Amino acid sequence: MMHHRTSPRPPVRASRLERWDKASGQQGDRCDHLPGNVESAMIKSRRLVVALLIVAGLFGCRSKKAETLPDELIGSWETSAPQYPNSFIEITDDSVIFGTEEGTGNAYTIDEVEVVRDTKHIVYTITYSSAEEERFVWAFYYDPSNGGEIRFKNQPQVVWTKRPGIQAGGADIVSEDAK
Repeated sequence: MMHHRTSPRPPVRASRLERWDKASGQQGDRCDHLPGNVESAMIKSRRLVVALLIVAGLFGCRSKKAETLPDELIGSWETSAPQYPNSFIEITDDSVIFGTEEGTGNAYTIDEVEVVRDTKHIVYTITYSSAEEERFVWAFYYDPSNGGEIRFKNQPQVVWTKRPGIQAGGADIVSEDAK
């Protein structure tokens, strides 16, 4: 008679969730092998992590505005530059409207304002978004002298001046929400 030698199978390790409690015949908890004080500490640390994530989420949902716009910037701005006939920029506390030469304008929501002051300039960088959540960045120099002047960083030769007491030049303003 021939004896076939079979190699023993390696022991199969059950995952912690698949272990069976020998005494009760029930599937064990994944922490049932730990002493009570260690298991309690793990549960407390999990709760702490969840609480910290909730707090971080709440702070992450705050407004992204780093600064508010000063009153000197609020209002309607125009330029005499020939490449921008009848154009305007309207700045409010929470929106910016770029008016076109056709007499219409597009409104955007201001998301964030950064201000950098140096000895020569005040530089504003405004991040704004459309209703479709497209994000844009507008950086400009502001000079408070002569009633205030705005110069785009990418077009410093074009001077925008504030129109006293005129709101958006009477143009039909089209909100990005209405498009």
